[in-house]
Amino acid sequence: MLATLEPYRIEGPAQICFSGGRTSAYMLHQILRANDGLPRDCFAAFQNTGKEREETLAFVDECARRWGVPVAWLEWTGFVEGKAQRYCTYRVVTFETAARHGEPFAALARASNMLPNPVARLCTINLKMRASSAYMRAQGFEEWDSAIGIRADEPRRVARMMDPARDNSNGVPVLPLARERHQSGRARVLARATVRSPARSARRLRQLRLLLSQSAPKDCARAHCGTVAGGLVD
Repeated sequence: MLATLEPYRIEGPAQICFSGGRTSAYMLHQILRANDGLPRDCFAAFQNTGKEREETLAFVDECARRWGVPVAWLEWTGFVEGKAQRYCTYRVVTFETAARHGEPFAALARASNMLPNPVARLCTINLKMRASSAYMRAQGFEEWDSAIGIRADEPRRVARMMDPARDNSNGVPVLPLARERHQSGRARVLARATVRSPARSARRLRQLRLLLSQSAPKDCARAHCGTVAGGLVD
């Protein structure tokens, strides 16, 4: 397997968050390549808000068909009565039956008695994160990883995802794209050390090789260590 695919090796239970954008589509494609398809207990999911462009829906559908990967289309339908708002109901739809007139968005606004805004990010938290969490619980899991398409050139988002204080009840974040950049950066440092000073770099070379062998992507995410955010190399 190509070294560049190693960051995309994942183990279940895990959810692959496919937003319908280019970045998350690339992540899904690389995960499929690295694992020869979807690994056991891994699920690709697209959360439809009802406000997506028709081109986005068509793109998600085409990726699923071309790559032969099942993508669960999820739509938030409401809160679970008598439980905390982190519990919600949802429905599974298809490209043909997906809402196209904002129905999930409107249902959330009615249930919350307010509109999403920069302070209360109701749309992302409920229509995407909590809907997908309800789906994973329905598959029989209480804990799982969430593969998210955040890139290494988004250091603030990477750091926020890896914050030890972060609530991971909606899945432990795994960031293959950021991990790929981090590993390739370390490889470049290793190559420079080998070429520039061969006579004096033996000790440094051993140290760098040890660094390259440490921390699998999944272990790093579970431990919430900051190596991804700290490994950005120009």
